[in-house]
Amino acid sequence: EQQVETADLIFVGILTDISPSKWNQDSGEYWTDESPITTAVVQYHTLTFDVSQFIINKTKPQDVKSIEITILGPSPLDKNADYSLSVGDNVVIFARETELAWKEGNHRKPIIEIATAPEFAFFVQFEKPDGPYSGKIVHDLGKGDFTTEDISLPLQDLISQIQSIAKNQPSP
Repeated sequence: EQQVETADLIFVGILTDISPSKWNQDSGEYWTDESPITTAVVQYHTLTFDVSQFIINKTKPQDVKSIEITILGPSPLDKNADYSLSVGDNVVIFARETELAWKEGNHRKPIIEIATAPEFAFFVQFEKPDGPYSGKIVHDLGKGDFTTEDISLPLQDLISQIQSIAKNQPSP
């Protein structure tokens, strides 16, 4: 529920590109901060998805065909990312708009990032073309206790659950 609530975008897409690791400046190279105005040095990479279908869309035109998602940390291409996706994967993505500290310009760059940790932000279809989408959800047990659950649902059931949760949320 919280994942649906915090996401600006939830969509079904096909992963078309995984970037190598980059750093938050125009060149993408590692850098050190020597300026009096401190900007954090941040490693990130991007995933590009061809959008098949929007489930929740609070921010983008409906006809957007491709979305680039920014993920903080090393790229899976570097073999030490904390998740695993491959080009060609069919994925349901939970994402939100935010800004990334940037070395040049006004020191902030608008991005779309995953709405939570990677293991909870992606539901991946492993059996194509009609297999279920698998991912993890978190259950809040109250008093600071949480548990996780692996779930696997047909796409239509996953979409129905997400839309049902979204409809039952109070408007901001």
